[in-house]
Amino acid sequence: MSQIVWISLNTVREHLRDKLFYNLAFFALLLIASAVILSRLTIGDFHRVLIDVGLASIDLIGVMIAVFLGIGLLSRELERRTLYLVLSKPVPRSHLVLGRYFGLLLTLSLNIILLMTGLLGVLWMSGVPVTLGLFQAALATYLECAVVTAIAVVFSSFTGATLSAMCTLSLFVIGHNITSLRVVAEKSEELVKAVITGIVYVLPNLEHFNLRSHVVHEVAVPAINVLLLTGYACIYAAILLGVATMLFKHRDIQ
Repeated sequence: MSQIVWISLNTVREHLRDKLFYNLAFFALLLIASAVILSRLTIGDFHRVLIDVGLASIDLIGVMIAVFLGIGLLSRELERRTLYLVLSKPVPRSHLVLGRYFGLLLTLSLNIILLMTGLLGVLWMSGVPVTLGLFQAALATYLECAVVTAIAVVFSSFTGATLSAMCTLSLFVIGHNITSLRVVAEKSEELVKAVITGIVYVLPNLEHFNLRSHVVHEVAVPAINVLLLTGYACIYAAILLGVATMLFKHRDIQ
């Protein structure tokens, strides 16, 4: 356990020194600030546009960090040969995978806290009331990023950074279009229907984590739904981490 904590903290320090983290955070804050201008140009409920753009910015940057930092947790370390230094010590590969993963989760939590603070500041200056739904949407974004990070770690455990990014982004897009896949399956032949149905049940439905519309239209999200969403993300991430650990254990590192 101490090894996992040490690797996690070291991963956070590495990410905090990475210019990509600050560039993305700055870009998100810029998007949130620009939402004020966009909302003023909108006829009607400007505060809805402000909230929608703000939460979308947090979601976009969170996913970008999860993908582009997640694919480098293992594959980029191998390319730079810095991973050999860690593996030369008595550190199990499973601890390395878990430590890297939880380290990125800590980085993501810092990022979402920073961006939420900026969004809340903009809402306060604009006189927009803050509701519980805002925090529920931020939590859902964090859970989505946790699942996307786990997907990135799986691909990073057995392939290079470029292919990992392509595969992770592809699954991210598919995960947000599970409903469309179900419609296609219903209109397809039996074999194609069986294949698509299998994909639908195996891949995570990332659209469950999109609570922006609930916040914008002031639709309350029951606490039990948030709890179930948290459990869904934790179980799925745990399964993916188990797969990543197994793949990385059997990877020939030379």
